[in-house]
Amino acid sequence: MSVSDGVELAVTQIGNTAEMLRLMLAHVAPLDLSWKPQPSRFSHAEILAHLTHVDEHCFGPRLKRILEEDIPELEEYDDNSFQAAGIAFVCDGPARMADFFTVRAKWAAFVAAVPREKMLRTGKHPSLGTVSASEIVHIWAFHDLGHIRQAAEVLRARPLYAGIGPFQTFYKVRP
Repeated sequence: MSVSDGVELAVTQIGNTAEMLRLMLAHVAPLDLSWKPQPSRFSHAEILAHLTHVDEHCFGPRLKRILEEDIPELEEYDDNSFQAAGIAFVCDGPARMADFFTVRAKWAAFVAAVPREKMLRTGKHPSLGTVSASEIVHIWAFHDLGHIRQAAEVLRARPLYAGIGPFQTFYKVRP
């Protein structure tokens, strides 16, 4: 495996995610940031809170441990710890935006500064086995893109879909 296999793209994506979301959500009303398309789906505020949580409790710490320790035993991501934060944590869209931008700036700078030869270092994931720093960076960027896509769908569903009037005939939204 070559460390150049997409790692620059992944590092750049991690660095650009906050700006992409900032531009996408800049003019969304605060109440719309907290709108949930369905009970089981994330609002924009929840997407931002989740991204902040995985930066601080999953991808960032995993990468840091792989870089600083010899083949560390990594922990599973505990989705329950995010869910335990409750709705009071996620309902304030502007605060979740500010939190995400601050946390992501820290981790994006950390990732960008990693010497590329260190991307071959590995750790042990409890269910996946050996994973490399490069794979952590790739899944981080991949995960970001999934939530950028999700944020775009929520934006399409509210408030844009209502405004397209008769063109709704041609489109379905699945936020």
